[in-house]
Formats: sequence, structure tokens, C-alpha cells
Amino acid sequence: MRAVADLRFINDRVNVICATIAFGMGIDKSNIRFVIHYNLPKSIESFYQEIGRGGRDGLPTETILFYNVQDLITLRSFAEESGQREINIEKLNRMQEYAEAQVCRRRILLNYFGETSECSCGNCDVCKNPPQHFDGSILVQKALSAIKRCNEEIGFTIAVDVLKGNFSPAVIAKGYDKIKTFASGRDVPANDWRTYLLQMLQMGYIEIAYNEDNHLKVTPLGEDILYGRKQAQLSVIVREDLRVTKRKRKHIMEEQIAGTAPDEELLFEKLRALRKTIAEEIGKPAYIVLSDKSLHALASEKPTNLFLFGNTYGIGEHKKTQFGERFVDLICNHLRVNRSPEPVSSIQNQAMDEDTATMSYINPGLSYMDRQKQLYSKAYAPWTEEEEKDLLLYYQQGKTIAELVEIFQRNAGAIRSRLRKLDCIM
Repeated sequence: MRAVADLRFINDRVNVICATIAFGMGIDKSNIRFVIHYNLPKSIESFYQEIGRGGRDGLPTETILFYNVQDLITLRSFAEESGQREINIEKLNRMQEYAEAQVCRRRILLNYFGETSECSCGNCDVCKNPPQHFDGSILVQKALSAIKRCNEEIGFTIAVDVLKGNFSPAVIAKGYDKIKTFASGRDVPANDWRTYLLQMLQMGYIEIAYNEDNHLKVTPLGEDILYGRKQAQLSVIVREDLRVTKRKRKHIMEEQIAGTAPDEELLFEKLRALRKTIAEEIGKPAYIVLSDKSLHALASEKPTNLFLFGNTYGIGEHKKTQFGERFVDLICNHLRVNRSPEPVSSIQNQAMDEDTATMSYINPGLSYMDRQKQLYSKAYAPWTEEEEKDLLLYYQQGKTIAELVEIFQRNAGAIRSRLRKLDCIM
């Protein structure tokens, strides 16, 4: 049954598959758009490998993680009985911290694997709905100084005791009550210090040495903060009653969904259906025929001959020869059925004299390609290397798609497709 389910999923006969971790990791499919964890993974390493099943075709994939306290209880009991109890419990703690984080989740993943990043991704749920930040340089410097003065031989609990000025047995035994930074953070609640230390860990200012009794170590980025070469931003601690409501979160998620023109979406679904038919005919997975990224490019650019089809993203000579005619025929039929008059651009409209300014539509009797050529002087012309460099420069300067359309005299679909090829957009 599992083999049948796998085959149906790979061939796009079913859109969703529920699987155990072991079965899910064996799925080889490039165009997975969602990876949903119904339980908390046991470690960030496992989580990272599992979400890697999605988006192999280069298009965006959404990863969603659900968890509750029972997950933690179950996983903690497994870790307690494992051969590497302390390490596995600490890894589980890091996974829990990731799930509850208030900083960019991509930064947490990068920092966890030793790749320090100062830039947020702008794409995760935290970045899309960011908490308030403040200049936490002084707080961070106090914590880093305490860790350094304790010879980087303390964990979270003792670090909080030192900062709060608590004369705990461990602090007294090691003489940490004699260091200069002892009680330097007495005015900050202990729970807040734990949160700030966790943020420092997630931001890459400190790291945990798992092979040294989980001691805290100051990273090179942390040293830049400690010695005043850089500033540190911390998230304002949000109390439970101030958190975002479910309704607001739903609204935010809806706004994140990228909009696609209705006609383009309709054509994409037609192309997707044809791809599925061809895949069943040749006995191959659908993504082998054409990737989702190529289908989106076809729906956007609407090539009406084999030459243009072959110049679309991800389509080479072999695929053009093998499948080209069927896809081009579908696109041409779609354009004939859904042909509608298109408004000329605002600049062209302004340039008309009074006698012709009232004619706001191009002749609907023309073919789609001819209408595009009337609207845009560079429509369907190959992109030059110089044009690509200029496009990249203008895009980096913040030009909108509408402005780029006027500059390069190509339609919005062609502009977006070229930006995708240049890895500027997804």
C-alpha cells in the first residue's frame, strides 16, 4: 500500500500524502509545495533534513510546524532513555527554542550549523510579523562579559545567577561572586534574562559547546558586540496577553500568498493537466516532463511557437522536440478562447492626440503575439547581455515591474520571467 501511495503522489494523482518520517524521507519529488510537521522533530538536524524534501525545483515551499507540550513530554522521555541522554535532551531543547523563537528562523538554522548571519530572511513568520526590537547592546555586553569572566565554563542557569547576583552554591564554589560583572543585571527579571540569553544564542552571539558540558561560548560576532564594534538588537519580550490573535495571524498569512493573474492561473492549471496526461502516457513522474517553474514561465510568457517555447525557463531542445507541439497548441487554443481586448499603456495613451485618445484598446482581431508587439516594441525579442545587466541594476534600485515594463518595452510576464532567471525573484 505504501508503494502505491508513493507512486500516486509522485505522479500527481494525489496532492497530499501523510507519512512517517522514514517514509517521507524516501520520497523523491521535486515540486512539493508544503511540508507540514504534525509533531515536533527531535532535533534541528532532523527538522532541517525533513523540510529539505520541499522546493527542489527552486520554487517557494511553505513549511509549517505544529507542536504541543505532549510532544515535548514524549520526546523527552525517549531522550532520557537514550544512550546519549544529555546531548539528546539539549538538542530537543534547541528544537523547542526554535519553535518558540522571536527572531528570524532562517538565522537560527544557519547559526545552528555554524554559519553566522547578520541578515534576516524577510520570509519566515517572524520576519513577516516581526516583534518590536530595541538596542540591547548594553544588556548583551553584560551577559557576554559575565560568560567571558567565568572562562566560558558556565551554562544558562549559572549565567542568570551571576547576572542577577544570586549566591547559589555553584556560584560561590567557583568564586563567580567575585567577578566584576556579578549582579550587573540585577534590575532585569530572571525569566527575562533567560529569554535574552536564548535570543543571543539564536542571533549567533553565543553558542553551546555540547562536548564541554553544554558550556556557553562567545562567538566572533559576539566579540564584536562585546568590544563595541557592532550593536546588538534584541526583541521586546511579549507577554502572553499581548500576543497576536489567531484572526490577525490568519489575515497576515492570507496577505503572504502571492497573487497571480486569474488568466495566468487558469492557463497554469491547463498546462499542469496536460503535463499529468503526458507523464501517465510515458510512465514517468510529472516533474520529469516539465517542472512547476517551467509551467509558471509558460503561463506567464505564453509562447505561441516552438522557438519561443524552447527559450522558456527549464526547456531544452529535447523537451521542445518531445512535448513542444502539445503545449504550444494548448497555449494557442487558450488564447483564442480567452482572447480579450487589452488596454494600451498609460504612456502610450498620453501620447495619443485627441482624435485617437478615446481608442483605449488594441484591435481584438489580432493574434496575441501581434497585439503584444503593438504594445511593446521589444516583445518576443531575445534578451541581450547588456539588457540583463541593466534589468538587474534597475531592479536593485527599486524600480517596480510597471516601470521596468516601460523601460524595456516588454510585458510584465516577460519581465518577471527574466527576473526569475536572474534569481531576483521566486
